[in-house]
Amino acid sequence: MTHSDGSARRALASPGGGVAAAVVPPRAATTEERGGAWLSRCRVGIRTAWSVCGLTLALWVALEAVYRGQGALRRAVASATRAQVPHPYADQPWFPAFQAEYRFAMQWEPYLYWRHAPQRGRYINVDSAGHRRTVQSVPLSGAVRHVLFLGGSAMWGLGARDEMTIPSLVAARLAERGVRDVAVTNFGETGYVFTQELFQLELELRRGGRPDVVVFYDGFNDIAAAVIDGRAGVPANEPNRVAEFGLGRALGSDSDLRALGTLTVLAASRSRLLRRLRQLTSRASGAVSGPAPDSTARDVVRTYAATAQLVEGLARRYGFRTLYFWQPALHTSLKPLAPYERVLADSIEADPFQRRLRAVDVAAAAEIDAVMADMAPERFFNLTHMFDADTGTVFIDDLGHATEQANGEVAARMLGPLLGQLACAPARQGLAPRRSCK
Repeated sequence: MTHSDGSARRALASPGGGVAAAVVPPRAATTEERGGAWLSRCRVGIRTAWSVCGLTLALWVALEAVYRGQGALRRAVASATRAQVPHPYADQPWFPAFQAEYRFAMQWEPYLYWRHAPQRGRYINVDSAGHRRTVQSVPLSGAVRHVLFLGGSAMWGLGARDEMTIPSLVAARLAERGVRDVAVTNFGETGYVFTQELFQLELELRRGGRPDVVVFYDGFNDIAAAVIDGRAGVPANEPNRVAEFGLGRALGSDSDLRALGTLTVLAASRSRLLRRLRQLTSRASGAVSGPAPDSTARDVVRTYAATAQLVEGLARRYGFRTLYFWQPALHTSLKPLAPYERVLADSIEADPFQRRLRAVDVAAAAEIDAVMADMAPERFFNLTHMFDADTGTVFIDDLGHATEQANGEVAARMLGPLLGQLACAPARQGLAPRRSCK
């Protein structure tokens, strides 16, 4: 036995002379065993995460349902309150069928974003070009003069039957005056601002159309678009178009993860509760809602005048006459409020956005005359206060839409200036314009 063997034996002897158990080193786990343990931990982690996500999602769905439920309840109560003051058309036999017929069907239109899809009905008709039907007498013979009416939904005729839109009512009054050689086309479109109408006109001219008189009816949409976006000169709801562009780029990318993340964000954005929380957070942080109303109004007026200057250049080049009308609205009218309008006014007062919109609208209406005086002398008409003395119901909502009767009054207000411009316009038909035309 070697010395080392003896040392080993002594190491195994206990202090009391007994023999101690040998210490066996632990066996190293195999690769398969380590992999199995890792997979087991992963399964546990996944189950835990899935449970947490599921519970969180279930809780959020429950909260969302409760929030939407209370919102529906509040709307039902508000609707019941409004029902105590009937809609101006509530006693009209045609109104239920009219409501059922109207649908907000839109289709994409290059350069313009959207246009009404074709529609056929008893009260609402839209042709393949997206133009609302104008009820008018067909000229029997001879040369026809063309008048185009452009504007937003108030010109298109939201809330009115085909024969009661502003263009149809103007056509009827022309016929009453014995003027039957005028073809009227309603180019109005819901939500359009003045610049979109300019593009409409340019596209019509490029197509070969040659109007004799072009009538614009604007104001409310340009102001609303500026308030929404925080700057003048953009179409209505431009932030939505920006979001849609980004969404399309993300979903069309080569990255599946990016597309999946975009869809997740999109789904979350559908949450009314999240939107409400964002609003409350913005208010709590003192977020600025936008420029001062007077500043926004000045920008709207300057943009309107600059757009009118472009229209005037086209008018000189293509030989047509122009008229501009600034539309009335509940925001700016000083009329005695009918009961239905009082309900609308109360809803405006309760809505911060509507209050800001009203402030900008009032400021713009006060400035627009001076800016347009040199641009279109005797061809710009501010109708802001045309209903101030009317004690009946004029406005059917807080967006500038008026009753059919009020549309008739607007048409009557447009008739005189239009007849004057028609007398100036027919040089193309071989007649000399009046010397006093401006």
